[in-house]
Amino acid sequence: MAEGWLTATLAEKIPEPVLNRGPKPVWNVLSREAQGLRVDWEIAVPQQWLQVRARGDDAETFLNFLKEKFGEAPVLRSKVERWDVRKGFITGSGRVGFGVYIDIGILEPARKDAL
Repeated sequence: MAEGWLTATLAEKIPEPVLNRGPKPVWNVLSREAQGLRVDWEIAVPQQWLQVRARGDDAETFLNFLKEKFGEAPVLRSKVERWDVRKGFITGSGRVGFGVYIDIGILEPARKDAL
């Protein structure tokens, strides 16, 4: 992580068709949210999850606002506990009995779907 940057992985996946068109739609939404704040920010999409890096006087405020509005992906399996309520995206169903697989944003140590 670059010096002075704070990072948040939001509970929002960016669909492949949107990624193929470029970052402008996501950029426009985040630009509105950053309006009036003293913050520099950039985005990345590891495994389609929206990750925002920010720095500046209002960086922490900006990221906290985004986490409150969109939710935060747990990223690390150790951050998920029994009975947690998490936002996720259906990745498959019917592969094992009647189960539904949900991607909740665990990226480390390896990507995991919840059943």
